[in-house]
Amino acid sequence: MNEQMRSRIDSIFHLWTQGICPGGQVLIRKGGETVYERCFGYADIENRVPITSDTVFHVASVSKQFTVMGVMLLSRDGLVDLDSDIRTYIPEYVGFPDTVTARDLMNNYSGNETVNAGTGKELTIKELTELVAKVVGYNGEIKWDTTKPNGTPRKLLDVSKATNLGWTYKTELEDGIRLAYEDFLNNPMRAER
Repeated sequence: MNEQMRSRIDSIFHLWTQGICPGGQVLIRKGGETVYERCFGYADIENRVPITSDTVFHVASVSKQFTVMGVMLLSRDGLVDLDSDIRTYIPEYVGFPDTVTARDLMNNYSGNETVNAGTGKELTIKELTELVAKVVGYNGEIKWDTTKPNGTPRKLLDVSKATNLGWTYKTELEDGIRLAYEDFLNNPMRAER
């Protein structure tokens, strides 16, 4: 990464370096190397604790934005039409009386009722991390700070509404992670972005 690109990234987060404000950490890796790493703002404003490379972030439901970003990238690549019926991509959703689009779901679709899709199986952050490590063949050490909570107390979506509509999952989580990882490896253009 050249200095101009570093400066552009710094400028995006410039306001987070002015005074006391919440912030974040940006880490960019390319080809297995860290090409940019910087912390901005405070992890704890009240006690004026700045964010460092060791700061633990409890993301909880923040991961939904990453899912939406992934769908937006698929849309940009012409692989998902945001305004098509979601059953185009998930035909198991035949129980919906009205058309539901990917755009609806990305905008916290609230139609007549919220519908969660998933296995309905509970999984801890540690179990998920170990599963991802297994799938990608990571054999390094994973460090855990046992003094910190493991995110939200429960990581389980209530899938009863989807089940009542006749939908059941067909892909186990490990298989889904493996498919996503294989897609990442087999599509270098997406991996470069």
